[in-house]
Amino acid sequence: MALLVLPVLPIAWRQIPGYNNPNLVLPHISDYLGQLARAFTLGELSPASIWAWGRWLWLALLLGGLAGWLSRRRWQQMQGARLSLLASWLLGSLAVFYLILVSRSAFNARYISFILPALWALTGWALSGWRRWGRLLPAGAALTLALLSLPALRADLYDPTHFREDMSSVVAYLQEHSTSKDVILVDQRYPFGFYWQRWNNDFYGQPPRQPANMAPAQYLFVDLTHNDERRLDARLNRLAGEARRVFYVTWFESDMDPRGAVPALLNAAGSIIDEVNFRGYTVRTWDLHPPTRFALPSAMMPIGRQFDQGVTLVSGDWSGRQQPAPPGRPLIITLRWQLQAASDRVLKVSLRLQDSEGATLAQDDRLLLNDRHVRSNAWLPGENALNIYQVPAPAEAGDYRLTVVVYDADTLAPLSLADGSGVEAVFGQARVAP
Repeated sequence: MALLVLPVLPIAWRQIPGYNNPNLVLPHISDYLGQLARAFTLGELSPASIWAWGRWLWLALLLGGLAGWLSRRRWQQMQGARLSLLASWLLGSLAVFYLILVSRSAFNARYISFILPALWALTGWALSGWRRWGRLLPAGAALTLALLSLPALRADLYDPTHFREDMSSVVAYLQEHSTSKDVILVDQRYPFGFYWQRWNNDFYGQPPRQPANMAPAQYLFVDLTHNDERRLDARLNRLAGEARRVFYVTWFESDMDPRGAVPALLNAAGSIIDEVNFRGYTVRTWDLHPPTRFALPSAMMPIGRQFDQGVTLVSGDWSGRQQPAPPGRPLIITLRWQLQAASDRVLKVSLRLQDSEGATLAQDDRLLLNDRHVRSNAWLPGENALNIYQVPAPAEAGDYRLTVVVYDADTLAPLSLADGSGVEAVFGQARVAP
């Protein structure tokens, strides 16, 4: 095992020690052991009705076998060395892995499946103790345990309730509706490429030219930090600037674009015409009129509005600031936030579009996230990040106010402005005109 692991040690050493995701929750040790016990005995998908009594039968069969071994005098001398190795493998791994969870918090039963050989070997040894009372009893006990796991195995293979993703249906839909003049953007690198021939899996590459009768498909990495051809709007100009339609495929557990930059740019440049939900995936379609120019507002204007808790709205840019925005089309607002000090609060921002009398016409509420998509309670002191908001422009021409309110995501209590002027900060004006 050590030899097999050696080739990946340099990569693991580079990636794992510095990794931290505060959004993950550390399971309590009882929940940790309980999930593992269910997953590695009757099965993670075992029906509740079977788990309710099956776990006790599982335990009773093990204890019965142990009793058979304990009734023998020489088992310690014969089996002690082997059992100590297996017990160390099982119990030591459980302890070490939980210590890793304390600092990483990324838990799933499959992550610790390397304990299974030790668990199954110890289980087999325990069941063999039934031979004390009958030659065929160990085989009967093992068969009983195997039968108890069949409902979970059947649920995993055949119960649609437990199916996670259906990529084949996504591909069938795209084959039917897309053409070579469209482009398909996917927010996950796998497994789409296994199903689609004209596919590019690189972060900043281009789809191949063949097969020419298929729509080109590209993994879309959302980059908002670089000010060059790698930034999201530049990537969209290159990938979709000449496309008639954009199909955007998103996975249900994706963390690629929690700030909503991709749909914001597509909404501003085109019109969404379809949205289809599949098991584990959503496919949204935008109609464009090429050539299309995607532009993320980036001529940042200093703002410097300060809130309590050390929250500062540093700068921003938005549609309708330098040139009028067309009526009825989405306005994109990019704001740069900074936290002067560490905070234990999860904050949200409510961006509001108001008329001249202060009536709110539209608003967009989003979690305050940094460039690693981490919430405000895990930002480093002095850290700043770009966040994106979108509101529809009114149908009537005119000048409209843009304001923000920062509030606690749990209690909904707003933060006060540091100058004592209230909780709502007016930071700019958007002009709407035909």
